[in-house]
Amino acid sequence: MARKLMWSMMSVSLLAGLELTACGTTSSQAAPPASAPVVIALPVQTSPNWFFPVFSSNTFSATNIELDALMYKPLLDVTPHDTVDYQHSLVSSITWNKTASVFTLHMNPRYHWSNGQPVTAQDVAFTWSIMKGASSNAKNLPWN
Repeated sequence: MARKLMWSMMSVSLLAGLELTACGTTSSQAAPPASAPVVIALPVQTSPNWFFPVFSSNTFSATNIELDALMYKPLLDVTPHDTVDYQHSLVSSITWNKTASVFTLHMNPRYHWSNGQPVTAQDVAFTWSIMKGASSNAKNLPWN
């Protein structure tokens, strides 16, 4: 009887151990290759409704701002230390005259449009004109 009880206990222990082993997780997931495309996922019921780099009060949303930041490089990326980060700016350098009354921003030639054409000063002037036109009713802005 003691022998039968011992074998029963060993069998139950063995089965319990096997069951616990089968419940574990595996960590054999491979990392994606470094050249895999980046996927941007938006929350459910959230979709961007504006792709132009000028916002109105109707289009000023977190989703649109995030999309804008991902799509458009700034002309000048100013760091928290008030320096220009040329790595993240459309310009490669800035020069100025002796009296510091005229500043020249030199466009970085590495940036191109999807059709292969370089981003030019005319493109920047066009965007600036659009921004001025879109804000013409806001009299408190420095350029109005």
